[in-house]
Amino acid sequence: MLPKPSGPTLQWRKEGTRWVMPDLQSEFLDWLLTLPEDREHKTATLWAEAHGVRPQTVRDWKKNDKFLAEWTRRAHQKNISVDRVQNVLDALYRAAVADKPDVNAAQRWLGYIEKLMPPQRAERDPDISDLSDEDLLREIAELQMEEGVSEAGPEDYPGKAGLVR
Repeated sequence: MLPKPSGPTLQWRKEGTRWVMPDLQSEFLDWLLTLPEDREHKTATLWAEAHGVRPQTVRDWKKNDKFLAEWTRRAHQKNISVDRVQNVLDALYRAAVADKPDVNAAQRWLGYIEKLMPPQRAERDPDISDLSDEDLLREIAELQMEEGVSEAGPEDYPGKAGLVR
């Protein structure tokens, strides 16, 4: 059984209005924020033993409000870093345009990219509000004929504003 460390390495200190995490807890938090496959010690128990700390101590740290707040702050900071977001976007893009495209990846990539684009303003013909129902139907029919949607003309819709076949 390992002796319980004592002294300043396990005590939080206040600097101004902010609490500062002890170095050993900070190292443990760095370990927690490292991808599991990249960790030197594969479990928290092994990390504790390697650093001369009882496994119960690191479990207690993980329940401490100040530790949890710092863990949340650092995780948020790490996970929204530009590099990480870009790596994910690059991976989604590669999956979306692969020889066998991943539709889900394409949708997610486009959804994220869409949020980065400036809002689109719908351009409106300023004269459209001045059109009568008949004139509006005539315009719709002309557009439909241009697009090959319908062979019908405005005379096919007398008095049927809003009902275009």
